Amino acid sequence: MSATTLTAWVLAMGVGLSLGALGGGGAVLTVPILVYVTGMGVREAVAISLVVVGATSIAGFVAHLRRGDFHPKAAILFSTTGMVASYVGSSLTGAVSERVLLLLFAALMTIVGLAMLREPPARDPATQCRTTPCLAIGTIVGLLTGFLGVGGGFLIVPALVLLAAIETRVAIGTSLAVIAFNSVAGLLGQLRHGGLDWSVALGFLAFSLAGMGSGMRLARRVSPTALRRAFAWLIVVLGVCVAGVTAAPRAACGEPAAFGAAIEAELVRRAAVTGLDPHVRQDVEALHGDRSARTLWTDEGGHPSAEARSALQIIALAGDDGLDPDEYGLASLSAALDALTTTSEPAPAQVASVEVALSTAVVALFHHLHFGRVEPRSLGLRLAPAREGHDIAVLIRGAVAHQTLADAAAKLRPPLAQYARLRAALALYRRLASDRSLDAPLPDAVVRPGDRYTGLGALVHRLTILADLAPRRPGAPAPETYDADVAGGVRRFQRRHGLAADGIVGPATLGALNVPPADRVRQIELALERLRWLPDLEGRLLVINIPMFHLWGWSSGASDPVPAIEMKVIVGRALQTRTPVFTASLERVIFRPFWNVPASITRSEILPKLARDPGYLERERLELVRGPGVDAPVVAATAAHLAELRRGELRLRQRQGPANSLGLVKFDFPNASDVYLHGTPAHQLFARPRRDFSHGCIRAEDPASLASWVLEPLGSWPRERVDAAMHGSGPPLGVRLPEPITVVLFYTTVVAASDGTIRFAEDIYGHDAALARALRSDD
Repeated sequence: MSATTLTAWVLAMGVGLSLGALGGGGAVLTVPILVYVTGMGVREAVAISLVVVGATSIAGFVAHLRRGDFHPKAAILFSTTGMVASYVGSSLTGAVSERVLLLLFAALMTIVGLAMLREPPARDPATQCRTTPCLAIGTIVGLLTGFLGVGGGFLIVPALVLLAAIETRVAIGTSLAVIAFNSVAGLLGQLRHGGLDWSVALGFLAFSLAGMGSGMRLARRVSPTALRRAFAWLIVVLGVCVAGVTAAPRAACGEPAAFGAAIEAELVRRAAVTGLDPHVRQDVEALHGDRSARTLWTDEGGHPSAEARSALQIIALAGDDGLDPDEYGLASLSAALDALTTTSEPAPAQVASVEVALSTAVVALFHHLHFGRVEPRSLGLRLAPAREGHDIAVLIRGAVAHQTLADAAAKLRPPLAQYARLRAALALYRRLASDRSLDAPLPDAVVRPGDRYTGLGALVHRLTILADLAPRRPGAPAPETYDADVAGGVRRFQRRHGLAADGIVGPATLGALNVPPADRVRQIELALERLRWLPDLEGRLLVINIPMFHLWGWSSGASDPVPAIEMKVIVGRALQTRTPVFTASLERVIFRPFWNVPASITRSEILPKLARDPGYLERERLELVRGPGVDAPVVAATAAHLAELRRGELRLRQRQGPANSLGLVKFDFPNASDVYLHGTPAHQLFARPRRDFSHGCIRAEDPASLASWVLEPLGSWPRERVDAAMHGSGPPLGVRLPEPITVVLFYTTVVAASDGTIRFAEDIYGHDAALARALRSDD
């Protein structure tokens, strides 16, 4: 335990002692102790003080309540508006610099202390605790409690004594109740900003509670007048002290004014740099926005701190997440930190330049780790990383203060099992990319089992390196022909790369074998970037990976290593009707659905076929209907009605049954693209390795099993009932889910399976190429 921490905890006993003896007076000590003894930032100190004073006040209030030193009406009136105002006040804290916050804190202490030195006016007991003044004062108390931490607590005892003519000891008991309620409300608001060190808070709390009992016994032995004056002088003295220290804060290097000006100039210079993400710039300014002499990455002499070196190490390891350390200026930052280390008295401008440069690099890296480098909407994808609830500046400030920067970076990575596995795959393929034996392409040929092949040795080596073929036993002779063992390795390779697993080395297989590992590295980097775009995925989840033609379902979020269900899917055609990328909520399962033919398909496909083949509608079980809904009346396919269909006044739908294009079940997740998940009568298509055949919707290989899993929370839909609903009769049957399931239509050309298999796919829509171009243009 450091001497600073021990000193702070001993002084915390004084907080408890004063809280017991003086009510809100003890709260005066908490923020100054935390700021000036431990060196903590004011905002963090405000949040911790609310924990300490709130809990300690509850303990003191309980004791006062037992003795009867309590005014219920005053406590209720003050707390009614105080709790709301406290929460509002806490949200204002982040908008004001720490310097201004401390000056307000000091001014409040001094003014209230001087006011308390006056004798309270004599009042008729019948006029005590008048409602309107008490509510007004309660609002101010709550606002300042949230804004200044326990600063608002100073007003309570003076207000009760001077305004309501309540006896001092009763005012103390009442104030403890009010402070407790307001502190809890303020703490809830402060927690939104982060930066709360629970270990410090609990240490303060333990020592404060230890002094609480002694303080309460002391209050019983001192006259109310002496108690009030002690309360007043304590506030005045501390107010003057805090104001004095605030006027001349400790400098990190050089003169405070010079350093503040240097920070200001460096921020202005950085703001002029083109291409800096607005979110990054905003957080950098938040880290150094008060222009104070307090530094983040350097000590009081202007030399790099341990956390500065930790930040440099985190940047150096950015490549493990598919990011480029050079993008964050690793070399220049390292040189700048070395220069500060070797300079005996760095100039304020030199320190300010390093401070802002390192903050910019760390903020940018943290943003990229959590939100990605590219905005997905700029690529036409309907995804938006959730920035709400993530205050990167507060996170960094707290992590630096507590020396947990590496942990903070780790927590920003997507908490997905897939992300962790792809990071491991990236390291593996980077090692493969350094293997020069994999550079030369294999000889061009079509190779079948039993054939002789000039590139057989290179093929065996490549399959072995890629773990598709088990290493041969030491001393075992090399194969002379393309035998069954090697063909088995090729089939495994083919399955991993979305090819027909026939064991024949044809043009497609040879092309995949000749892809350089460096290209695979880039695919994995692009997949990691896309995973950072996803919102927080909790609860039940369905993910459809479009180029993989595959669906996975998780019962408790994608952090689970093994999905609860998976199957093949068919997606939209690559050149005409691509399946879009977006997230939605699955709300209903519909058994025996109609297929309501989209107007675009009616115009572009069905009407031309109908013109050539009058029997097309009946053969495809299509019918004309007027109006929306499953109960819309069916009309005959007369010439007049067909004319209405051409004008868009009627619509087409396909009758229910096994031949329906949607199959026997549809999974409804409303979205702007009118895309959904459903069954299909064309089961033979699932045998093909490439499955982009639809008009944009997704066809599931095993819709019955998927329906059973989706309806599992209802507890009344076993597989037998699902099968009965699918093959029954009557109108469509819709079943609404008690809780929606998040559906993610996603696109990555590499997946790391739970069994360790790394699968690659073709970039069927060209999204990888577009993302690679966007990343290059962003460099």
